[in-house]
Amino acid sequence: MSETALSKAIRTALEQRGLWVIRVQSGVIPAVYKGRRRHIHCAEPGTPDLFVVDRGVWLEVKPARGKLRPEQRAWHEKAARCFVRVVVVRSVREALAALGLLPAVRRAA
Repeated sequence: MSETALSKAIRTALEQRGLWVIRVQSGVIPAVYKGRRRHIHCAEPGTPDLFVVDRGVWLEVKPARGKLRPEQRAWHEKAARCFVRVVVVRSVREALAALGLLPAVRRAA
């Protein structure tokens, strides 16, 4: 599954559970405005993909074999120093677990 498809599946699963999820676009996007080349500056490089407002948690979405880029590592480290929670998730299940939304597993006695 692509990172885009995974991000959408995670957003859908969380929103179905009533959570407020914001998708964040980072980096710079080239644009033309009134005939002149411009750049639209989005969130700073390395900003995680999703912010779950209700839980105050950032989710970095990565496919199964995806790796963090250096600017993502730096953002996560900066966030940790400021007591901001960032979780790397690779599936809908991991996202639900990170937010405490999976039912407890009962073990046979």
